[in-house]
Amino acid sequence: MFAGSDRGLDGRPLADAYSAGRPPAGFGASPGSSLSGTGSSYSSRGSSSRGPPWQRVVDRFQCLRDDPDCRNGVILHAGLMLLIIILACSRKILVASPPAAKDAKTSSGSSSSSKSSRKVSKAKVHSLIVYPIKSCAGVELQEAHIGRKGLELDRRWMIVRRGKVAAGEQGKWDKMSLREEPKLTLIQPGIESDHLSLSISSLARSDLQPIKIPLDVNQSWATLPAIEMWGDTAGGRIVQCLDPSASLSPSSWLSSFLGYPVHLIQFDPQGPKRDAFPFYRRPDLVDETGSEMDELRKPRGIEFQDEYPLLIASIESLQALQEQIRDAVLASDETTDGRGGPRVGGKLFKAENWKEKVTSADEKTAAPWLSMLRFRPNIVITGGSASGTSSIEPWEEDKWTMLEIDTFATTSSSANDSKPPTQSSSSAVPLQLHLSAHCERCLLTAVDPITAERDVSIPLAFLRRSRNEVKVHPLGPDGLPLGKASIVAGKEGKKGPCFGVYGVPAAPEEKAGAAKGQGLVRVGDEVRCYWRSNDGMGD
Repeated sequence: MFAGSDRGLDGRPLADAYSAGRPPAGFGASPGSSLSGTGSSYSSRGSSSRGPPWQRVVDRFQCLRDDPDCRNGVILHAGLMLLIIILACSRKILVASPPAAKDAKTSSGSSSSSKSSRKVSKAKVHSLIVYPIKSCAGVELQEAHIGRKGLELDRRWMIVRRGKVAAGEQGKWDKMSLREEPKLTLIQPGIESDHLSLSISSLARSDLQPIKIPLDVNQSWATLPAIEMWGDTAGGRIVQCLDPSASLSPSSWLSSFLGYPVHLIQFDPQGPKRDAFPFYRRPDLVDETGSEMDELRKPRGIEFQDEYPLLIASIESLQALQEQIRDAVLASDETTDGRGGPRVGGKLFKAENWKEKVTSADEKTAAPWLSMLRFRPNIVITGGSASGTSSIEPWEEDKWTMLEIDTFATTSSSANDSKPPTQSSSSAVPLQLHLSAHCERCLLTAVDPITAERDVSIPLAFLRRSRNEVKVHPLGPDGLPLGKASIVAGKEGKKGPCFGVYGVPAAPEEKAGAAKGQGLVRVGDEVRCYWRSNDGMGD
């Protein structure tokens, strides 16, 4: 208190403060104190010397009635408590409650609440290609069964050879690839109802007669275990001829053609399971329940594929690459790429070697000088129509997260998927393929699949110019990588020439009554291509 002042520290007149039954602020008691009994002695409200317990309640209500500051303080604290409760309840709801389940698309093309916000492209299956023997010629089919390991019979066989070691030592068996041996593309498998036939392309001018091998592995065949693959190992059994009286075994037949000892082995379904690289599906397409997310993150089985069960590519992307190469080959200024940029491939690219091939090709069709078979896809799709227009753009597949194909459900005739499937339903069901990563290309694509000629600049130099991409998609909302970048050391964020995308069939147990990840796919089947949410929202 200042001398001569008639007000307390709270600014209220002294007379008003005393008449309210409490001392003015600054007079030996807190502003929240009040008179107790008679006389000039004061005691706080919280004192144990007060009267009956109900007196405290009376004092509180008296304070709220007579003191605006007291009322404002109570209102402020009540508001803060209410806000905290609301935030806590909201967080509990967001964490504990999964998004509403997404329904499968109906045959009319309507989509669930999850998919309705996504951009969807419409396409169709252009071709189906299976490669029974790893790195050997492919077989184009009009229809093919897709199971949990990809296309039926795909990469079920593989050729291996002894690795190089010091003199006097015996090396381990290594897988063979077109990267090291272009002649493998001249080995032509043929799929029959009860066997696989092997013949040599007429371009090789070989005297070897075709041979036949059984579709099913025989457990009595010798085993070659632990062949080094792409980041893991795989084993198989050494294949014998279908006819036991044949003069040459399959391994001897192949050794005669290649000019050095090799073995043909078949993947043994009874042996150790080989896993694909872990696949992390974006959780914004699924019910984020713990069990389902755990299932989606489990590795998927494969046979002799490098990484994933399927490879998908589009005709539109191939045509864009063909045009890019054609412009460079026909450029009037050899120091440019024909599009205003610098020369592609440096000294490695010999434009004169390609001019005759490019100019003699039919521009209205897929140019034979750069066949889709170079890239060894399993499913080729297109948005092309009879009018010459296309519903999809080149390289659009890089932005998709899932494909749905209206197929016919099938059931494998054996537990190990080694025999042809049987059709179990005549009604179309949506088969889902999750797209996991870009396919980074290697020297395998430099080999012409028809002639076995190799040019290291085509197509790799051109893909490095136009399609130098990170192999995997960006991180998902849960922070997990959508591919193998975190699995293989040194590959994190590294860019490379990419063409096509890897696919993983949906597991049968992912959604009851929805896509089963297996079915009979036919050329001409309709395909719905769902974009990743960060690449396309709405139409």
